[in-house]
Amino acid sequence: MKRVKWRAIWLVCWALILIADFLFGLRTHLSSLVTGAELDEPDIFHYRLQTGLLVVFVVVALAPVVWPILQRLFVEKTPTKPVELERDERDASLAEALSYLVHQSAWGAARDTADEDGLQDAADLLEEAARKGRLHVRGVPPGGTSRETVTADYWLSAAIDMVATLDGTGSGGQGVARDKKKGGHIPIYQAMVVDREALKKLWPPDNAWRRTSRATARGLAQSVRLANRKPNPD
Repeated sequence: MKRVKWRAIWLVCWALILIADFLFGLRTHLSSLVTGAELDEPDIFHYRLQTGLLVVFVVVALAPVVWPILQRLFVEKTPTKPVELERDERDASLAEALSYLVHQSAWGAARDTADEDGLQDAADLLEEAARKGRLHVRGVPPGGTSRETVTADYWLSAAIDMVATLDGTGSGGQGVARDKKKGGHIPIYQAMVVDREALKKLWPPDNAWRRTSRATARGLAQSVRLANRKPNPD
């Protein structure tokens, strides 16, 4: 169901009223209807009444634009209640997926250092896989009550909101616009999940065999570097 843009309709209506006033003298006709009789100084009365009507028109026309600005400046926003859905063990939240990649997957174990950027690198990895259609992400759209598949094109303009996703009181997975200036038309999904088996298929878990293989490869590489190192002349 499409959302009706009442603000745009409101502005269009008042713009038409102002145009009618300019072309057909709407204020003059209204003032004559209101007065109903001549006064001692009709010109002054009509001028004041027309000016008052013009001020009312302008205030009402600008109200839909000014009111949201005043709300953002002076009204404290209430935090959005996290979406709570029935849990399926086959699904992994984005927070769980990031933790798995960094701490349990062979990809995370193969990293040279477990630096603080590990989670962000894992998020970039998930986004790239979702953007290429290798991993399907599902989430709850704004105003929705159930998850739906997030399209691959969505990740061209959106990313994983790391703060909201890793928040323990949140829904475990939330999107955010990459460009905040152009993010007004991007839906913000919540409670996003991925298929656990698909995640492990793309990035297998670490095990003893892989650890041994990596250790052997690193040992050989270190031996080659030492063999190629030139001796220091004494």
